[in-house]
Amino acid sequence: MESVSEFRVASGLAPAESGLGAGGNITVVTKSGANNFRGSGFWYGRNDALDSASKYDNRKQQLEMNQFGGSLGGPISKNRTFFFGSYEGLKQRTGLSFTEAVPSDEARRRILAGEPVGSGAGQNPARTQAVAPLLSGFPVGTTPTSNPLVALYTLDTQAEQTEHTFSGRLDHRLGENDSIYVRYLYSSGDLDTPD
Repeated sequence: MESVSEFRVASGLAPAESGLGAGGNITVVTKSGANNFRGSGFWYGRNDALDSASKYDNRKQQLEMNQFGGSLGGPISKNRTFFFGSYEGLKQRTGLSFTEAVPSDEARRRILAGEPVGSGAGQNPARTQAVAPLLSGFPVGTTPTSNPLVALYTLDTQAEQTEHTFSGRLDHRLGENDSIYVRYLYSSGDLDTPD
């Protein structure tokens, strides 16, 4: 956002300068330097201090977000060559909570003992015990439910997101009516989530 001077949204048919594109068209103009040095800076922070608890589990999730950056532009050669550069960063840590249904302790006991856990046809001890190796894929439930064969398990974890964006622009005036510019944009990001 620090490097955007203006943007236009053309809905419907694209204008002639956009080429053969059909449908909507978005044009973004980046800032450039001028004869005076100018810059800006910003920081936006948000955390969970004013958040409310979730209506599903009545717990507040952790949140820590920081967006920051700045820009600087100015002359290299007065009235001829100008530079402009900007940086924007994002660091965010978000708490995540997942609740899923898992086999209860009673269901595990029945499966390992070969006792049928259902009432359908074809149930026998060997068939019930054949499911036992699958139990290792489920965590042990922490909250009972009204069904004695089902429990709930809640996983609390967090995701971390980091982004960095650098942009630079160099403008040069060839004459009163002609100018050229070169622009460079670099962006990197990383998102760590639970396995």
